[in-house]
Amino acid sequence: PWHPWAASPGERSARLLGYHATGAEMVSRVRVASRRGVGVQFEDVSRDPARFALGRIQNDAIETQLFFAEAGSVFPEALHGLWWMDQRGVSLKDGPYPSDPEYTQVCLGAAEENLISFGEASWDNETRCASGVRQYSGGPLSGHWTWFDESGNGESKPWSSGADWILKYEFCFSSDDFDQIDVRTKITNDALGEITLPTFATMVRTSWGWDRVTTIPDAPAKLTEFLKTASIDSGLADWVQAKFGPGYGDFAASGFACHYPLRQVVDGTGKRTDAYSEYLAYVNMQTECEEASFECPRNRGR
Repeated sequence: PWHPWAASPGERSARLLGYHATGAEMVSRVRVASRRGVGVQFEDVSRDPARFALGRIQNDAIETQLFFAEAGSVFPEALHGLWWMDQRGVSLKDGPYPSDPEYTQVCLGAAEENLISFGEASWDNETRCASGVRQYSGGPLSGHWTWFDESGNGESKPWSSGADWILKYEFCFSSDDFDQIDVRTKITNDALGEITLPTFATMVRTSWGWDRVTTIPDAPAKLTEFLKTASIDSGLADWVQAKFGPGYGDFAASGFACHYPLRQVVDGTGKRTDAYSEYLAYVNMQTECEEASFECPRNRGR
């Protein structure tokens, strides 16, 4: 896959003004800042799309090629390492997780993205938020997201489409036990400036990783239950599908709550986990579909 490779601005950043660091020295300085929860940038970076490009990584060397929150850093252990966004529920194809037999992946929608990490994010102990996590742009070492190579030449339509919005996220723990997260989304463009969207994504800690949940923003439980019942009893899901497209119909049929597993494939010490082999088989799978779908990711790279 490919990942964004560029410096990016952040709310909390370490500026090495008047000093130039490259190679191993740059990596060392960024690593020290990261362990303290300080996001690093080396200069102001505009939203000019020409400032950003994708860099190639090896699927079977991610623990050495991607920067992640390490054990011993200020980041909570629940954010350490590298995490696979298993949106197609591949790790459930051979049956449920033994420790959680009732869990299922819900909704027939998936983006062509694979890994997320917090190594170049900022951490605030007071707000309990990891901020500065970006999809299109990223930090100076490896960024936060990886994508499928859709052409074999380092191209990703989902990544390039982010140039107009520059999505960035805050992962904020909402429980004292650090087992629930609200994912706050911010979009930025020249016409609108920066806008924080209503919270529609949450994460719930499980025995096997995180359950990533997409819901109606800030919907009360009674409304969600009503919509779930209406979807089944009155054909609301069919109406939503006809009005907004197949993916939205599936969302309605699910009771307006989609779920997919977020699996840790590399831990905070750089050790591969039990989920690594499934991740590797998935991202190495070459496909021939012209358009990506839930059944077929568009992947031409290894």
